[in-house]
Amino acid sequence: MNDLTVTRNMLWGILLFLAATFGFNACSDSNNVSTPEPPAPPPPLVITTGTPITGTVNKAFSITLTATGGTPPYTWSIDGNPAPAPGLTLDSKTGKISGTPTAPGSTKFTYRVTDAMNKSDSKLLEITIGAASGSASSASAAGVASITAGIQTSPTITPFTL
Repeated sequence: MNDLTVTRNMLWGILLFLAATFGFNACSDSNNVSTPEPPAPPPPLVITTGTPITGTVNKAFSITLTATGGTPPYTWSIDGNPAPAPGLTLDSKTGKISGTPTAPGSTKFTYRVTDAMNKSDSKLLEITIGAASGSASSASAAGVASITAGIQTSPTITPFTL
């Protein structure tokens, strides 16, 4: 008969062999297999562009809105979807506001940035466009000055003595 009898000494021998081969921690939770840590979430998405934003009528204008945090790429928009100012446009992929302003004045709109994870931030920004030098408003002011200049009299000089 071929009876296989396993003794206590044989079990200890097999256990020692396995421990020497694979290490004593092969069956514990502290083995060399590690579970990777999940990536840290990105910092909050924040629009960092500030005011004042200024330009001049009939002069090329360009500014790129900026944001930090979130998960790029970003998408830019204006709440209510108006133009940033007459003659200017917003590129939704780059955040660039550019063009040639056609009228003086100020516009205040809420600009919004949305990241790849659909997180968003918004900020009220004001764009002020000034009149160009030599514009119609400057010419009319000069015209008023020339009309009133014809009505004025010569200044009187008073002698000054010490």
